[in-house]
Amino acid sequence: MAFWSRLNLYRFIVIAAVVSTVALGSNALQARQGDEARVLVESIIDDLGVDRARIRSVDVIADHQGGRSPASSYSGWISFKDCKGNLVIMLGRTLAVQSIYTTGDCEVSGVD
Repeated sequence: MAFWSRLNLYRFIVIAAVVSTVALGSNALQARQGDEARVLVESIIDDLGVDRARIRSVDVIADHQGGRSPASSYSGWISFKDCKGNLVIMLGRTLAVQSIYTTGDCEVSGVD
């Protein structure tokens, strides 16, 4: 194999390795932030004094606007056994609370 062909092959391998490393690092960071978002949502549920016996499920969803990574925001959707609707906790990219509200006929003390 000619010198220039080997050099181009070497460049390709190095670039592929760097891109793979960056992608894996980004996925790990995104997974960690998703875990932190879940912990924060669970903490807010406790701070609001929501009776855990009322809760059917807690879903934390990453919003990837335009397919971008990492997530641009997170939302926690808490569904209840005793009402139709949800408690919604919106978090920004840095996990700052953006808003908390209820939908449907669900009511949570301290939430409009």
